Amino acid sequence: MAIGDVDFDGVECLALVTGDEIVPTFDNPSLINLDECELLEQVTIGENTLLCFSGVKSGEGCTIVIHVTTHHILDEAEPSLRDALRVTTVKYSHTT
Repeated sequence: MAIGDVDFDGVECLALVTGDEIVPTFDNPSLINLDECELLEQVTIGENTLLCFSGVKSGEGCTIVIHVTTHHILDEAEPSLRDALRVTTVKYSHTT
């Protein structure tokens, strides 16, 4: 599958989660490390269409979707989620 119109931050995130590399060209396809996932779904939330990768071998990523009705609620939700992720990261970084 090829995914078009993706910003580079999105490509970097996808490469990090899948453990794959970013390649600038497909001139030598045999040299490209391709991986797989168990399920690729196109999901629509509100007016946004997203791709959901499930069963990625590295298992190092997840997606959190915050769907709100106003920017005010989003402005309140983002710092709360960020703080919760930091606490979780600190807690589990000490156990590994």
